[in-house]
Amino acid sequence: MKDSKTKSLTEAFANILVGWPIAHASNLVILIPIVQPMADSINRTGVWSWETQAWIFGIGLLYTLFSIGRQYLFRRMFERLGPNVNPYTLLVRLYNRIRWSSVV
Repeated sequence: MKDSKTKSLTEAFANILVGWPIAHASNLVILIPIVQPMADSINRTGVWSWETQAWIFGIGLLYTLFSIGRQYLFRRMFERLGPNVNPYTLLVRLYNRIRWSSVV
């Protein structure tokens, strides 16, 4: 079934709203402990060793895996929500779910 333009735009904005905090947290977890030792090594030796390049490749691979996983989960969630999802109906559904989960 073909998605509406509104649904696609809602999915894109929801992905960004969730993706930015995930990216920020992963930067704190991944970059801080790894990049500083790499920078010290480069400053000390003046060259990019194969180990440094392997770490950079690994960091890029982790970010790619996070992005694919997040996009897959969003795609499945929006498929489950149905074809008539727009920002208003999405917020109403989230509000009802939060409200009912706090009652139980």
